[in-house]
Amino acid sequence: MRTSRQPGRGGTGARPGGWGETDARIPAQGGFASDRSGPVMDSGIAVGFALFVLSSLIVGARLLLLARRTGEVPELAIGVALVAGGGLSFPLLIGALLVGDRSSPVATFAIIVGTFCGHLGAASLALAVRHIFRPTEPWARVLQLGLTGVLVMALAARASDPAEIPLPGYVFWPGMLGSLSIYAWSAAESFRLWSLMRRRVALGLANPALARRFLLWGIAAAAACGIFTSTLINRSLDPAHMHPTLLLLQTLFGVTAAVGIWLAFFPMRRRKVSPGHPAPHSL
Repeated sequence: MRTSRQPGRGGTGARPGGWGETDARIPAQGGFASDRSGPVMDSGIAVGFALFVLSSLIVGARLLLLARRTGEVPELAIGVALVAGGGLSFPLLIGALLVGDRSSPVATFAIIVGTFCGHLGAASLALAVRHIFRPTEPWARVLQLGLTGVLVMALAARASDPAEIPLPGYVFWPGMLGSLSIYAWSAAESFRLWSLMRRRVALGLANPALARRFLLWGIAAAAACGIFTSTLINRSLDPAHMHPTLLLLQTLFGVTAAVGIWLAFFPMRRRKVSPGHPAPHSL
């Protein structure tokens, strides 16, 4: 299998949580974004990246601690999805891209572990979606296992030659489409439940704060879908470079996802709580 060793090229396998599995070209002197972006855009991208990573790590860690106390699958699965997919995958992959020799053992290790974390995050999210929204539906179990199988195959293909840049199609497309499908499923289920709860809120039968949490989680998942979709568009246009406009768009999606994740699990305190609707449990 042919492997590109050009120091100016790079690609990532990040997830939702990351900025997508891009084939962005990284300047040889270092840097963060496309070789066609400026310092202001690079700074904005770095800020968006930091917000997403930090929110994923903090919220994910809190959920993992909660899962340790409760023993519940949803908290564990979402915690792993955030920590692995959002907090670890993208930094590892970007770090590997900034290494001059991506065939070195350190870079190879970072690429494999980063890709594994990204796929683990997406697979964990699929598990959470099934447990939260469709716990008794046979088709949901089949869908979850099927999408997880696609990610496992993509990971195996990536591990066969982790230094090859741009990613070959048989690695790129299954991993990206599998992850996109999982986040789209999460967004659709969240918005569906929010819509149902909103009607019940109007009748005084549901907690409005809980309904907002599903809305915010749906927005975060939809923003992740935007990251994957823009990456797919860029791959179709130019596999060897990340277009600055699409990279900026991904940053905006990343910030949106970060805010949605944070507010979904750390809602802003309100002074007044409607009678009969106590404030939901805060992590």
